[in-house]
Amino acid sequence: EPTPEVLAMGGLLGAAKTEHYEIASYAALVQMAKDLGEKEVAALLQQTLTEEEAMSKRVTALAKATGKEMKASAAD
Repeated sequence: EPTPEVLAMGGLLGAAKTEHYEIASYAALVQMAKDLGEKEVAALLQQTLTEEEAMSKRVTALAKATGKEMKASAAD
């Protein structure tokens, strides 16, 4: 039976995977909008891309903190 920490880490890893997929998708959409001359659309998509990048950083930080907690618990 996995511990709550292991389950949390699994959830965080899934979230990180999703964020990376979203970042790649929005980056491609931003470039496509720019190539088509859709400046307003590109700006809106860029805003969303920036939000996704920020979320990815938060998920990564949380995963690191959870990993440290798991390591400390294992040492006890």
